Amino acid sequence: MTPEPTEDHQLRDVFGALDPGKARLARLEERILADLATDRKSLAAEWLNLFRLGPVLNAGYVVTAAAGLAVVTPVGSMLLAALLL
Repeated sequence: MTPEPTEDHQLRDVFGALDPGKARLARLEERILADLATDRKSLAAEWLNLFRLGPVLNAGYVVTAAAGLAVVTPVGSMLLAALLL
């Protein structure tokens, strides 16, 4: 038999990573499920987090949108210039 070129060996290793065996798939699935289980929050905790941070974020969005409109629109630019002068 002729020896296998180095490039062929490297390509086989790379494509082997794209098509893992059953044992490796099982280990990957276990790791993914373990990570998913640690990241899970109850629905009540997610809602409480939403109500705690929602008003603060919404107020910031409103202020940012108003400032953007004041700068972008012609009337807003004139008002801003009048305030600064």
